[in-house]
Amino acid sequence: MAEGALRHVAKQLNVSLEVDSAGTQAYHPGENPDKRAIQCMQKHGIDIQHLRARKFTIADLDVFDHILTMDHSNYRDVMALAVNQAQRDKISMMLAHTHAEVEEVPDPSYGDQSDFEHVYQLCINASHQWCEQWQRDGESKSC
Repeated sequence: MAEGALRHVAKQLNVSLEVDSAGTQAYHPGENPDKRAIQCMQKHGIDIQHLRARKFTIADLDVFDHILTMDHSNYRDVMALAVNQAQRDKISMMLAHTHAEVEEVPDPSYGDQSDFEHVYQLCINASHQWCEQWQRDGESKSC
């Protein structure tokens, strides 16, 4: 959902971004997003049904300019893979530096449709704030 939200907002704001998402665990490699996530995003005009799950790799730390994690556990997992300060400097929480009232994007998988809507709202708002910041920076980004 975060990838879809970030792609959508970047396109709206004409911010040049290369966006990809990956999990820190390989639970569903190659699978589509949860059907409830697809439905929630479609309700907001965002198509994520073409996305496929993949596991985060060490190479991602060199490929991407920013690594945005959803929660503290993901943050620790990704930080543990970083081998230098330049890589560590790329890693932050999705909701860091935003006006969100919470620090983590919760996993909606164990909840109901309202949990997916909550995650959508967190991701879309954070995406606006990140893209606006990058737009002010005037640089192309990959995350």
